[in-house]
Amino acid sequence: MKNTLKYDFNGRVILVTASSKGIGFAIAKSFYSSGARVAICSRDKLSLDNAVSKINQQPGGEIIGFKFDLSNLSECDGLVKKVEKYYGTNIDILINNSGGPPPKRINDTDLNDWQDAINQNLLSSIVITNAVIAGMVNNSFGRIIYLTSTLAKEPAENMVLSNVTRAAVAAFSKTLSREIPLKSGITVNTILTGGVKTERFYSLFEKMVDGTAESIDEAIDRLSATVPVGYFSSPDEFSKTILFLASNEASYINGVTLPLDGGALKSVF
Repeated sequence: MKNTLKYDFNGRVILVTASSKGIGFAIAKSFYSSGARVAICSRDKLSLDNAVSKINQQPGGEIIGFKFDLSNLSECDGLVKKVEKYYGTNIDILINNSGGPPPKRINDTDLNDWQDAINQNLLSSIVITNAVIAGMVNNSFGRIIYLTSTLAKEPAENMVLSNVTRAAVAAFSKTLSREIPLKSGITVNTILTGGVKTERFYSLFEKMVDGTAESIDEAIDRLSATVPVGYFSSPDEFSKTILFLASNEASYINGVTLPLDGGALKSVF
C-alpha cells in the first residue's frame, strides 16, 4: 500500500517531554500518526495514562508513557535510558517541552521560585540533551527542538520567571547548534511559542479577566485582532511545523529561533 503520509517517521524514536496535555500532547499525537515510536512523559500519572489511551485509539506507530517530573534533574538521564531500553535503540528526535512557571512580578519572586523555574525550564533541557546527543552522533541523525516562548524575545510584565529561563534555553540551543560535530546529521532549533489554545492559555486569560466585566471569549477575540493572521493556533495546527523541522526535508535548517505566533511579534529579527 502506498504511503500517503506527508512526513514519514516510521521507525524513528521520538521523546516529547511534558506531553500529556496541550502542545506536547498534540506533537506526540502527530508523530505517532506519522508512524513514529513515541515516548511521552508527565508527572501526573492519570493524565499520562489518559494521553496514551487517547493516542492509541487511532492507527499509527507506537506510544509509551513514563511518569516523570522535569524538575527532578537526577532522573533526567534515567528517563532517556528507559525510553531507549523500551524501544531497543537510540532516540532520534527530542522535543524539549516544559510547563511554564507561574506569572509573577520580580518583587514577588524568591530564590525557590527561581530555582524551580531554572530546573524545570532550563537545566532539565540541558541534562536530557546531553543524554541523547551521543546516540544521535552515532546514528548520524538527530533532531533537537526546544519549545520556548515569544517571551524569550519580547519579555512581558509579570512573567519574569518565564522571560529569563526561556531566553536561556534559546541561547543554549543556538550554542549547541554551533558545537555539534560537523556533518553529524543533527540539527538544533528553537520554537518561540506564541498564543496556542491550551489549558495554560485559557488559565492565563482567566487571570487576565478576573475582576473585570470582560469574559474570556471576549478577551480572546480582542487579542486575536492583534495577531496578523487573526486567530490563535490550535495545538494540532502548531504541531505540523514541528513535524516539518524534524523531517529530512528540513535538514538545512539549523540554529534557528523561529517565532510560531501568527506574526504577533513586532521585532524584525
